[in-house]
Amino acid sequence: MEVQIEKIVAELLIKQLKTEKIRVLIIGRN
Repeated sequence: MEVQIEKIVAELLIKQLKTEKIRVLIIGRN
């Protein structure tokens, strides 16, 4: 179970980082 939870957390963190990168790119262009 713990391994499953860690995988989900890792995926969420990666999604969060990607969202932040996109946000920074959009703000940078403006």
